[in-house]
Amino acid sequence: MNRRLIARNVQKGFTLIELMIVVAIIGILAAVALPAYQDYTAKAQMTEAATLADGVKKNIELSFPQTNVCPSNAAAADGDIGIASAITGKYVLSTTAAGTATSTGSCTVTATFKASGVNTKLVSKVVTYTLVYSVNGSKWTCGSDVDASILPKTCGTIAAPL
Repeated sequence: MNRRLIARNVQKGFTLIELMIVVAIIGILAAVALPAYQDYTAKAQMTEAATLADGVKKNIELSFPQTNVCPSNAAAADGDIGIASAITGKYVLSTTAAGTATSTGSCTVTATFKASGVNTKLVSKVVTYTLVYSVNGSKWTCGSDVDASILPKTCGTIAAPL
């Protein structure tokens, strides 16, 4: 009977080695999870730029076939498109419409990210959408200087838009 009591008292708690192993495992999991979480937040912040640009792109698609003019909202509002500094969000500094009109469009919409308060992969980066117009239908190409791992699949780099 005495031996059973002694055996039970000896086996209480964890050893220092067991605790160190658990801490090491948690550290490894955190080291793997943090970069994945950073990419996830950057992608979420990138959607704000796409959403703000979509509103401007729709207005351009409606007006361009009638006027063959690319609106410019850098200094003032242009038609239904507000001034660039007013088309902002929590992460986007401004959304600018510009471009020199050609028969195939060439109007651009540029969303610029803020310098602070955004994921480090997006600081002061830009996403540029360019109109490719056709009588049968128009489409937008996308280019950006954002890290390729953050970009939507439909968006290329500025040097080589899709």
